[in-house]
Amino acid sequence: MTERLYGLIPAAGKGIRAYPYTKMTPKCMIDINGQPNLLRTIGIMRDQLGIHDIFIVIGHYGEVIRRYFKDGKDFGVNLTYIENTELDRGLAYSVLLGQQYINDYFCILLSDEFYLNSNHAELAAFPYRDALATCGIMPIEDRNLIKRNYSVEVEGERITRLIEKPEVVSSNLLGCGTFVFSPRIFPLLEQAFVRAGMKYVDLVSFIGALCASGEKIRYFRLKSTYVNINDRDSLNLVKYNERSAIF
Repeated sequence: MTERLYGLIPAAGKGIRAYPYTKMTPKCMIDINGQPNLLRTIGIMRDQLGIHDIFIVIGHYGEVIRRYFKDGKDFGVNLTYIENTELDRGLAYSVLLGQQYINDYFCILLSDEFYLNSNHAELAAFPYRDALATCGIMPIEDRNLIKRNYSVEVEGERITRLIEKPEVVSSNLLGCGTFVFSPRIFPLLEQAFVRAGMKYVDLVSFIGALCASGEKIRYFRLKSTYVNINDRDSLNLVKYNERSAIF
């Protein structure tokens, strides 16, 4: 079978922290200097990773995304939409919904994360196929940002520990919303939801448990201007960073 890398973009969330900007539109579709961040995300997959088959998981105001991107042909990709009607089950459930479509390794980029001048192209040549999962990480000085995302501890080429929104930060490694997963992740994630009574499963904690069980979880060092878009200040920061790069 020919190896291929699929793309999966979770874009189903309600974007509560970004209200009122998300009152009538998904967070990933908020206008940033003339275009939605989701377009930038698709561009990274297409131009840097060579991905053309992309699945977008939609939910809250998903029709806004459908109307804008349609089948993706105008943007040089093939788009398939997967509807998530169980938003309270979280990001991990959006990932699990890809199981019926994806049978090879796939890259996830979160639609509310902004990357400028990133090195995602290097990820295409990274040996991600010898691990169950690869997580994008960045060394940073802002420990408060790590507390809002997730922290990462590594040893050699492997991740040894992941902590979602840590109260105490033990390293300077920020965990980002760039992942590459083996399709073997799907039955493991399905089992986690069964254990949780088909309720909420935290994706980062799930990956952390896989680390603890001995599964090989690798890390890829991202280089980028990075912003997690979740409020007015982060939206303004994205606009400032992009305009500064242009001018």
